[in-house]
Amino acid sequence: MRLKLLCLFILIFNSTFAQSNLIDSFVKLNTTGERIKFLSNDNVTNLGKNGCYVLKTELQKIGDDKALFFLCVRINDFFILDAKELKINTDLMFDISKRNNFNAELLVANFKSTINLYGGNQISEQEAYYRYLNIFEGIKNTDLNCFTNYGLEGILYEIGRNFYEVGDYEKALECLLLQEKKAKIRNIFYILSLNLIESIYAKQKQYNLSMIYAYKIYKFSSNNKNISNLQIWQSNFWSGFSALNIAKYAQNLGKHKICSHYLSIGEKLSIKNTDLKNIPMLVSEFDALQTIIQIKLSNKQLPEAEKLLNRSLYLTNIIVKEGSNIHFKPLEFYKNNVSFYESKGNFSEAYKYLKTVNQIEDSLNIRNDKRKLWQSEMKVKSEVFNEKLKTIQDDNALGTNTRNAIILSLFVLLAIAFIVYQKIKKDNKVIEKQKNLLEQSLLEKEVLLKELHHRVKNNLQIISGLFEKQINKTDDPKVKQLIKEAQDRIFSIALVHQNLHQSELLNGVQFNNYLNLLVKNIVDTNNLEEKSLEIITKVDDFIMNFDHAISVALIVNELITNCYKHAFVNRSEGKIEINCSLQEQKVYLSVCDNGIGFSTNEGDYANKTLGMGLLKGLARQIKGIVNITSNEKGTCVQIIFDFKN
Repeated sequence: MRLKLLCLFILIFNSTFAQSNLIDSFVKLNTTGERIKFLSNDNVTNLGKNGCYVLKTELQKIGDDKALFFLCVRINDFFILDAKELKINTDLMFDISKRNNFNAELLVANFKSTINLYGGNQISEQEAYYRYLNIFEGIKNTDLNCFTNYGLEGILYEIGRNFYEVGDYEKALECLLLQEKKAKIRNIFYILSLNLIESIYAKQKQYNLSMIYAYKIYKFSSNNKNISNLQIWQSNFWSGFSALNIAKYAQNLGKHKICSHYLSIGEKLSIKNTDLKNIPMLVSEFDALQTIIQIKLSNKQLPEAEKLLNRSLYLTNIIVKEGSNIHFKPLEFYKNNVSFYESKGNFSEAYKYLKTVNQIEDSLNIRNDKRKLWQSEMKVKSEVFNEKLKTIQDDNALGTNTRNAIILSLFVLLAIAFIVYQKIKKDNKVIEKQKNLLEQSLLEKEVLLKELHHRVKNNLQIISGLFEKQINKTDDPKVKQLIKEAQDRIFSIALVHQNLHQSELLNGVQFNNYLNLLVKNIVDTNNLEEKSLEIITKVDDFIMNFDHAISVALIVNELITNCYKHAFVNRSEGKIEINCSLQEQKVYLSVCDNGIGFSTNEGDYANKTLGMGLLKGLARQIKGIVNITSNEKGTCVQIIFDFKN
């Protein structure tokens, strides 16, 4: 016991002695640069919180505000402060910045204050977003070298992450790309920023760009195993996770060799974790598993996918038990279960998971819709704020006489405006009230219309699911084929409603993206292993109105389905080309194949294509002209109709 007390006494004595030596060394420094350099290394940790408070007092005595501000930042970053200490420290940072007109330091103080307030639930996500918008605009208008001592990499990452989480991908991308371009220190914030950039491009389906950034992460994490503040397992995780993402994007782009290569690397690095108390490690393994499962399911490797799904379920239960907030995280896991049970033909189990997926996605959509509304509001406020700030900065640059002249002119204009305003005040109130009522009514109608499209899409999916159950109850191939064709037509209509629900447009469909998704579904439905068919789409990018989009979707569905059924009988390969162009207010749509052809005699053609009646009826609805040519080299059906906005 005496020995332990003696050791403790010696330890305290040595610590106090070392702390005293550090303080003495700091007092002997003469310049701001020397003091900031002293505080930039491990000296702050060795001094401890109390030692740093001694240095604060010393810096206040000598009046070195630049070094004092830097010390406040270091205390804020390195030590746990109670609410009172945190307020004192932050208030001092604001006071130093405003008193000395330190623009960069004022932005840093605002950033630190926002993190503390939001982390302590003292401000809302909306308020944090508004603050970060203003801070980011301020950073862009300031020389970035002024932030060298304040960890610009971490600041830009944190702001970009906030923009990403609230769904403002445009601002997030701008912020994170600036971080990538200007970051002088390549640390964990560099990896995290690259990962967010990769995720944004993936959400936009720009898989080439996503794969580029996944490769940057893979190369950096593989070549830098001793990244600052990064444990070995985290470095291995980023190497493995980025390799898996490269494989996923390569598969989406049809680059199967690259997919196979990086999948193998990712699987080797994604080792099963045995430390069940390390929640971050388990969450990382869970994320990696979902990517591997997606690839396995795409390659029809069901037994392997099933093992990974069981492991994912086991990890989910542990994470939930630990109380982690993963309300939305299991979404990909549930989607993978839907795909798995659909592949096995267990549609009842797939439907159970599909309901869970729809519930989570509905919750996400409601949250994101609210965020979009206040994002617009906050951006407008931020723009007004920055305009005022710019005006103030411009005024400060003017000479005293010029500024006084401007103020006098403004005063005269305001006086005139006030007189005019009094005369029309009553009318303006009425106009403003009517405007607000109209805007509110318009917003409500837009929300209701989007919800209507969403519900119609869901109901059509339910009908398609019921058809799927009927397929399983019959052995008649003709009945199965008829039901399958009905499902394709339902999907064609549902896809229009989905497009309108997800788009800002409410009266039209972005036809290029829509037609590509439609063709992909038809190909997936009709694709046969014994046939190798090449599908080529050439579609102009334009907006097609809702009524035309439905009719054209059904027409394209019928034409491509007929190609699969009749054009390549006794052939193992072929080509289908779909063209859609807008020329002089007319839409030219054609579906051509290089199949066996047929007689263009009306009766003969009607016998070979069961959807001919539907095709003609749909063409009449859009007042279209149908031209059919066919010979031994193939068949081409062209429909020409007027374009209407």
